[in-house]
Amino acid sequence: MRAKIVAIVFCLTLTIVAALVFFTYLYPHLQEPTGLEQPPAKTPRMDGDFDGVPDGVDACPETPLGEQVDPSGCEPIKGGPIDQENVLPFMFRGSELEEPSLPRYLFRGEQTRVEVSIKKTETLLFPLIRRFSLETELESPRWKFTCRPDRCSVKTDLEGLPQQVELSASRVVEEIVVKLSGTAPARAEKPEMVTILKISVEEYRPSCCDGVYSLLDHRAVVAEKPPPWLPLFVVQEELRALKRIVRDIHQQQDRFSLYALKPEEKMVLERLEEDINRLEAQLKAATRRLARGEGTLDEALYLGIKLGKTKNKLDQLCKKISQLDYYESENNEKE
Repeated sequence: MRAKIVAIVFCLTLTIVAALVFFTYLYPHLQEPTGLEQPPAKTPRMDGDFDGVPDGVDACPETPLGEQVDPSGCEPIKGGPIDQENVLPFMFRGSELEEPSLPRYLFRGEQTRVEVSIKKTETLLFPLIRRFSLETELESPRWKFTCRPDRCSVKTDLEGLPQQVELSASRVVEEIVVKLSGTAPARAEKPEMVTILKISVEEYRPSCCDGVYSLLDHRAVVAEKPPPWLPLFVVQEELRALKRIVRDIHQQQDRFSLYALKPEEKMVLERLEEDINRLEAQLKAATRRLARGEGTLDEALYLGIKLGKTKNKLDQLCKKISQLDYYESENNEKE
């Protein structure tokens, strides 16, 4: 009887040892497929800048939100910007654009109407002649202009398509109201950035300086439904406008030594530039987090609040240095 028990225990022990050896050393190798059966490795297709090109093949991984790109992920080469040597700083501009309220999102085929008002700068008597170039990418646009106190001559492009309009005034007018209605393009399958209204101004001053500058360049996203990065796109466009204003102030200082900023205002401008650069870095980080599925709309709201505060400070600085007595008092102190 004892011999049988010993035999049974010995058999069970061998069985357990054999099973351990099998599952530890032999079974894992049996589960590996052959070279022909090995499934291809999956590569991540994360798109950190939401341009439709995966990061693995994206030659420009930090494309601004909403920009159209080529297959390499970079923006296609477009026409050159306005000649920087012939751009008027804001101190010498004869016309100002009232803060317009224009859409940042339209669904495909949506009809929209916009209205902007351009007024004469109160501190300047010139220019005597103005020409406004207006452009839109809305389909079937309709324009309506009101010039006070005189009429303006209107000229469309040579092909008769009113996507581009030229507006001329033979004398100084107090206000020009531009009304535009049109339809958002319905051809794009993915979110598309469209120029709602772009206004360039040409001004002439006798025996002084003339120039062409961009008064407005408003873009919106056209899509079947609002993309998740739309709030960040709004912040990006507002940042883009603030950077143009800062560049404008620097250009004024470089071209006209008479209009130099006071030391305390230079310090304010430097701090505002730091704020803008910081916001831009935070925007890029928020965009990357959103691409990974980690971001929230609260980040866009937070950036929008900080952006609004920076914009108010920059507006106050521009209004202050636009006043002639700002520089007259500085010159009197030097004398």
